[in-house]
Amino acid sequence: MEHFFSAIATVMSNQLRGAVQKALNDFIGLLEVYGNGNTYTGEYERGLPTVNNAIVIGLEPNQSSASVQFEPSFTDVSAALVNCLAIIVLSVDKIPRVESKLFMDKDVEEYISSTGTGDDCVLEVVRRVEAIVEVNMPGPMRYRTVYKSYQHLLTQEAENTTDHFLRGEHDLLEYQKAIEKHKSLTDEVMTLIVVVPMHLFELNCSKMNKFLCDRSNMLSNMILRDIVFRSRTVNKKICEQYDTIVTRITTIPDNTDDLVTLMKFLEKLETKELLDLKNQLVPAAENLMFLLDYATLPEEDIKLNDTTFSWPDRILPIISYSEMRLRKKNEQATDNLSGWKKEFMERVEKAVDDTDSFRTKDRLTEAHTYVEQLEELGTRLTAYATERDTINREEELLEVPEPTQYPQIAESLLMKEPFDKLWTTAVRFQERYDPWTKGPIQG
Repeated sequence: MEHFFSAIATVMSNQLRGAVQKALNDFIGLLEVYGNGNTYTGEYERGLPTVNNAIVIGLEPNQSSASVQFEPSFTDVSAALVNCLAIIVLSVDKIPRVESKLFMDKDVEEYISSTGTGDDCVLEVVRRVEAIVEVNMPGPMRYRTVYKSYQHLLTQEAENTTDHFLRGEHDLLEYQKAIEKHKSLTDEVMTLIVVVPMHLFELNCSKMNKFLCDRSNMLSNMILRDIVFRSRTVNKKICEQYDTIVTRITTIPDNTDDLVTLMKFLEKLETKELLDLKNQLVPAAENLMFLLDYATLPEEDIKLNDTTFSWPDRILPIISYSEMRLRKKNEQATDNLSGWKKEFMERVEKAVDDTDSFRTKDRLTEAHTYVEQLEELGTRLTAYATERDTINREEELLEVPEPTQYPQIAESLLMKEPFDKLWTTAVRFQERYDPWTKGPIQG
């Protein structure tokens, strides 16, 4: 009985070994169609693949080492294929012998002998698989050199170069050249082959190409952000100047001096400030046209540009209204000045009459009263002289052809002078009369 089951085990073992060998031969047969490798010279020329590519590997950037790497690596590919051989071999490992299933009372379960991973036949297939992978490595390795000219995009060098450029002063033409350089680089990368058939391998370059395009676009965006910032700064400065002008011309002047100053400011506004602002709008417009060609502006910048370039039209009705309001204020100031001059003339004439009245005052007993009246009159005339100067200043501001002189003030001061001397002397005489006539005589 034992010989019978041993014979069965031998037959089954041979069958298993044959099945494994056939599977290994089929597996290696699938790969040996790629045995000629994929070495090429010169530039890669894409053509229709003669065989289906068995394995897809990707080209991916490695910024830490500033290199282009294969994912999976050739070592990983080789290990995966060898692992497939191991799976084939181990799939028939430990198959129980027939008697182990028929007689459950056997203490030790016995297995049918089969091919092992260390057998020469298996090791030979492993060697052949590794050789096939090796002869298909040169093609991808050579094609990887296509990306050598984009090496700077894998490092910090690209950002450093752009930062250095942005720290300098440049006109829009220089900005345009820098942006076009990156756009050309992006367009060039986009023409690179995405899927490269290379016999055993199919190189998928989509991640690498996308990375380079993104890096190039990022550098362009760095430059565009700088121009957007510059444009925003210029626009805000222009708007602030317009706001300052509007605030000033809509201010209600407190006095004639402020009124005249504001009117003169309005007169020269169109030939100075507004003209200067129109000149500032030229580079602002150039910035906007540049950005419309190369960038998509955020909503806040669209609104800011709208505000900036609408100011020249929006400020005109504000100026017209301010001019009308200031003309009315000027007319009102002129009317107020006329009323002031009339009322002031009445006060001056009253002071003249008060001065002239001293011609008839002759009571010595009223001398003290006369002196007080004269002092009060002098104070009034001095104040009137100051007020006259203020009126003349108002007349000058309001461009009155001939300022009013009010000679009565000076005449009254001259007329008052002899009365001052007379009645001041009289008071001093009264104060000293008793000491002179009744006091002791001193030697």
